[in-house]
Amino acid sequence: MAAARSWSIEDRTRLVIELLPGGRLGFDRVDALFGEGEARARRAYALSGAFVRDLLQRYGIDLPGRILVRIADGSSFEEAFHDATGTSLEIAQGSFYRSQNLWSRWIPFLTSSFTLWTGITLLALYAMKKRRERDARLAAEWEREESAGGVPTNGAGGTPTNGERNGAFGDSHPQDPDVRN
Repeated sequence: MAAARSWSIEDRTRLVIELLPGGRLGFDRVDALFGEGEARARRAYALSGAFVRDLLQRYGIDLPGRILVRIADGSSFEEAFHDATGTSLEIAQGSFYRSQNLWSRWIPFLTSSFTLWTGITLLALYAMKKRRERDARLAAEWEREESAGGVPTNGAGGTPTNGERNGAFGDSHPQDPDVRN
C-alpha cells in the first residue's frame, strides 16, 4: 500500500468520513470489516491504510520488512510488532487515533483543490440563482407597469427620475422631443 501511490484527496476525505461516524475501532474489528460487504470494506481500507501510513511515518519505511523477518523467525505478529517498534499494537493504535485531530484531518481537506473548486462552483450556482431571482422580480415589475399603463417608477413606488425617464442616467437630452430642459 505504501509503495502503490501517494495519498490523495480521496484518501484523506475517506479517512475524515470514516473517523466521523463512531468512535475508534480496534484493528481486530477493522479486520472483520473486510468481510462484511463493500461499504464496510471501504471503511476498513481507509482506516487500515491510514494506520499503515502512520506507522511508516513513525517507525520508518522498513517497518514491514522488520516485522516480517521476525515472523519468519517464528515470532507471533504481536511479538514481531513489539520487537520492531518497541511498543505494543494497542499503544500504536491509540497513538494513531490520538494523532487524528483537527490539523491532520481537516486542514489538508479544507486546503485541497477539491474543496476550493467545490466552493467556487457553489458560489457560482448561488450567484446564478440570485441573478435569476432578480431578473424574475424585474420582469414581474415591468409586467405590472405595462398592464397598469402608467409611467414607470423608480422601483420604490415614487416618480421616475429624469435619468430614468430619459432611459439613461446623466442623459441631458430627453427622448421626447416635446419635453425641453
